[in-house]
Amino acid sequence: MNFLTVGSLFLLFQLNIDWTSNYIVKLIGFAFFVGGISELSEICSMKNPVKTGNEKADKFFSQRISLLSDIKGKAVTMCIMCAIAAVCEGLLKYVLKPADFAVNVISLILGAAVAFLSLNLFRMVYDFIEKHERFSRGNSNSFTDNEANVVRLGGAFYKLAVITLVNVAFDILNRLVPVAVISNVAGFVVAVSKILLYIFLLVVVFDFNKIRVDYNKKHDRVIE
Repeated sequence: MNFLTVGSLFLLFQLNIDWTSNYIVKLIGFAFFVGGISELSEICSMKNPVKTGNEKADKFFSQRISLLSDIKGKAVTMCIMCAIAAVCEGLLKYVLKPADFAVNVISLILGAAVAFLSLNLFRMVYDFIEKHERFSRGNSNSFTDNEANVVRLGGAFYKLAVITLVNVAFDILNRLVPVAVISNVAGFVVAVSKILLYIFLLVVVFDFNKIRVDYNKKHDRVIE
């Protein structure tokens, strides 16, 4: 859980979508999540899951290693795509230097795509953890002893996801629509949503850390 907790800060951190540093920050997040998913796979392979008597739950637990392998494969692909986007952004700004409008449009497309990929990767990992804990009620398969922490994380993340999408959408609107009124309103929404985004990002990291600490306590691996 350590890699995922740290990685969530970088993965969900949203700078201006046309900044090269935005890709670098998210690339670090993708890399941490690849390591975190590997860590989850190791945790799941440490012992065989207890039979629950629930057909769906038992099927999930029997397939959890392959499910994580699939998520990890997608995470690696997303990491590569983010790296390619960062290189393209750098080439556009510092080497090729095409017309300003072309740079703006391409940067917005790449930035929006990377933002969507980061949200999607976090969602896949969260969905796995949530389903794992839900199917673990009443047995020893769970990662933690407090499922409420997982529920709270989900609530905070989905609010953050909506705010991030609003921020990106209005950022694009602000940069592409040459109408003063629309641009001013869009700029205001971008500023407000950015503040809310950082607040909920801290909440998400805080909630993920509570899951990490709970896991470490359960497995007698508390990190001082």
